[in-house]
Amino acid sequence: MGLITEDSKVLDTNILIYHLNDCLEDDAEQFLEKAFESNSYISVITRIELLGWFKHTEKSLSRAEELLNILNEQPLNEEVVKWCIQLRQKTKLKVPDAIIAATALHLKRPLMTRNIKDFQKVPHLQLFNPFESEKMNSLQKDVWKRLMSEILLDASALLALVKQETGAEHVMAEIEHAAINIINLTEVVTKLFDAGLSTDAACLINKNEV
Repeated sequence: MGLITEDSKVLDTNILIYHLNDCLEDDAEQFLEKAFESNSYISVITRIELLGWFKHTEKSLSRAEELLNILNEQPLNEEVVKWCIQLRQKTKLKVPDAIIAATALHLKRPLMTRNIKDFQKVPHLQLFNPFESEKMNSLQKDVWKRLMSEILLDASALLALVKQETGAEHVMAEIEHAAINIINLTEVVTKLFDAGLSTDAACLINKNEV
């Protein structure tokens, strides 16, 4: 394992998924690159989630493996297990998220994630969202102005479009003028990844996120 530095972080799986799918904005990518250079860590569950996707191509699997090779992996040792048990007793975190949060608490490092909604339930867990830089915040002000005349999608609407479920045609008719907030976008990408579906549709609407 590499030496933990002041800038070391624990990286959540969803951040690496965005990176591998080229969905990160320049500011967020810069934060991630700095984390890569600072001996950052992942949980063992992140390796399982990234490499265990059953629709990997040879190229995508190789790229994921190369990414994991530059990161330190924290094993599921006894202290991480104890942290995880406590979190499961006190919060409604799913086991994978509890393991990732427990890893960050064990290493005493911030968790870089976009899933602030769930992880903010964990006491004493420091969170870092690379999407919330000063530049991004100024851009979001412009986005909110634009949203006054746009449609805001929730996760279920975008998922219905991707899966061609009932109502998909209505979403498609408005997609050019639609936006989605970062929490719902993260939910869509995670569900598509877990189901082995393409995340391309989520990346397309990423430009209109808020």
